[in-house]
Amino acid sequence: MIIDAINVRLWKVEEPGEWIAAPFQGTWENYGGGWAAASYRRLGNTLVTLRGLVKHSGSTGSSVIFTLPSEYRPSESLLFAQWAETTGGASAMRVDVYGNGSVVAQAPAEAVNYLSLNLSFYID
Repeated sequence: MIIDAINVRLWKVEEPGEWIAAPFQGTWENYGGGWAAASYRRLGNTLVTLRGLVKHSGSTGSSVIFTLPSEYRPSESLLFAQWAETTGGASAMRVDVYGNGSVVAQAPAEAVNYLSLNLSFYID
């Protein structure tokens, strides 16, 4: 029996890191009421996940919700469609994650009653 002739690949199962609370900018805040707080974590060295439900009481337009630390940032800008409700009604809202770590809501110039931040992306 020649064991070294067999290519065996073992996959290491990584434990996800702890959830880290999002450091809000401006007047963004957690939605509350038992919904998940905005937070992020990494699985191994490659996958970053964001979660939570947030709101913004003022007129927003495009605004930074929070900024990820350097070890959680994508190498290029990423675009996501997330569910949201504004004073104009419920619909998909664009959320961008930039290479500088900014997590940005591309919102209309009205209050954001809620915005879901449930997304994942790979980093280099």
